[in-house]
Formats: sequence, structure tokens, C-alpha cells
Amino acid sequence: EPMRMKLLRTRVAADAGAELTRELRREDKALRMVCGDGSVLHVLKLTLPGKKPIDGISFINGLDGRKAVWLEAEAPSNE
Repeated sequence: EPMRMKLLRTRVAADAGAELTRELRREDKALRMVCGDGSVLHVLKLTLPGKKPIDGISFINGLDGRKAVWLEAEAPSNE
């Protein structure tokens, strides 16, 4: 089931040109996201709706082996 998360602290990783994937993975002490241009973003701290901020590793550990992927945000409505 899709859920939104707010990224509170990130850093751009040095390994640009990564294989394009939407799967969120653990890398070093962060949550690894590959962007559409192949750059890699390490998520160090995030928050889920109604929850306290957590670090990226805690998020991955909380998945209990389930796979997580990122989805593109919906375009805002102009109504």
C-alpha cells in the first residue's frame, strides 16, 4: 500500500550513474534511493504521516524483509 514520507535529512552519494531502480535499499548507514538521472540519494532521516522522525536504517529494519519502492508524486491539482 503506498504511503508518503517526508525526507528530513539527505545527502547525495558519490556513485553517480547507478543502475536505475525504484527499490529502496540499505547502504552504509542510510536508506538508498536511485533518482531518475542515475544519481544516488542517501536518506538519513525521514518521517511518516503521524509518526516521529526516524533514521533511514530504522525504516528499512521496520519493513521486516518486505520490499519497498518509491513512486512518483502526483501532480498537484489546479482547482
